[in-house]
Amino acid sequence: MYEATQPTVVELVQLVCEQIDERFKLRVEVLNHGQWRDRAALRALDQQIAANLSVIAERMAGGVSDLTSSLSDLLAEMDDPT
Repeated sequence: MYEATQPTVVELVQLVCEQIDERFKLRVEVLNHGQWRDRAALRALDQQIAANLSVIAERMAGGVSDLTSSLSDLLAEMDDPT
């Protein structure tokens, strides 16, 4: 059975890059034709990009926190004479 997994940070970065490419094309369309649906799609895409950037930042901050915690544990064990 297939289990859905959370995308990795690398996959999220790739997705954001693709979204930014899409945003550029959509922005050109909005500037050239100014249809309300295009403007609404652009704003929705902006929100998706911001949300994905927040997830990336949270995961990277969590990774740094986990690394710091692991390093602290290792150093504590090295100081422990037992």
